[in-house]
Amino acid sequence: MRERCLQHGLAVGPDGKCVLCHSRAPEQQSSKLGLVIAAFLLVVAAVVVWKIARSQIDRQFAQVELADTVSESQTSAVAPPLSGSPTGANSSRRSETGTHSQVPTAPTGQYTFSERDPRGLAPQLRARGETDVVGEYLPGKESYELVVPPAAFSGQPHGLLVWINSGPSGSLPNPEWKKVLSAHRLVWAGPNRVGNDREVALRVGLALDAVSAINQRFTLDRERVYVSGFSGGAKSAFRALLYYPDVFRGALLASGAEYFRPLPVHSRPQGGTWPARYGIPSDLALAKCRPVALTTGPNDFNFGQISDVVSGMLEDRFARVQIFSWQDLGHAPPPADALDRALTWLDGRQ
Repeated sequence: MRERCLQHGLAVGPDGKCVLCHSRAPEQQSSKLGLVIAAFLLVVAAVVVWKIARSQIDRQFAQVELADTVSESQTSAVAPPLSGSPTGANSSRRSETGTHSQVPTAPTGQYTFSERDPRGLAPQLRARGETDVVGEYLPGKESYELVVPPAAFSGQPHGLLVWINSGPSGSLPNPEWKKVLSAHRLVWAGPNRVGNDREVALRVGLALDAVSAINQRFTLDRERVYVSGFSGGAKSAFRALLYYPDVFRGALLASGAEYFRPLPVHSRPQGGTWPARYGIPSDLALAKCRPVALTTGPNDFNFGQISDVVSGMLEDRFARVQIFSWQDLGHAPPPADALDRALTWLDGRQ
């Protein structure tokens, strides 16, 4: 039986058209339109499924990549800015052959001080006994070198070794010191531009800024905050300890020391007197309780003065003073094994 046109009720011809309206049967049109719509929906569904699958795959790869990045950052990432922002940074990682019990080395970076520790301002310095206070510096213009053992990033308490150099750089004088710092759980902070050409009061102020900056970012073991330095920087470090024994709990002086009162020269045949170089510390009683380690050797041109300063300290009844002397050590920072011995002594473990 032939199909009929719904509009006119007439049978359609062989071509499927009504003689009156010359249109195809609506059922046939509807059937073909349905096929087209179904095909379109299948294509859309396939695209949606593909995008969802691709998104899940990309997310899995991203998670793996993030995990690798976090793992890498725990051992080699540069520490985030403690006070201010990094002025330039690089990271280095070294490893020893052995098991996972080996001590990891520490990342390095350079950062800018964004604020000053008020304890290092001129009125405080003068109140504590410093007489040579003339110059000034601004926050944001001074930087420091940073070395952080990886364990410090997890919140484990660490001590601090603030380094005052005799030259312009606050970086490690010996790359082997990284292992020693990690083993002793010490963060390294070395202010830059603290050479012998700079006023001592400013060098002391920058050392205080370093303590403040590290304390803002890491869990600091305040009983193990030490100040250190080389040559003229060691002399400045000793002054920092004497004027701020409430901040620094010990000092490590490499090839340099001078005193706050005149001392007789016992180290030279002609004798003489070492002049007083700075004012008497206001809290000398507390300063005498802080341990002071000194490293030197017979080939160090400061050997005689260091020996005489130690004699004066013992005469003034400093509680703990120790010279670490090596025959082959001249006027230079100590080697890594010597640093290890001196830090062990400062920690009271020797």
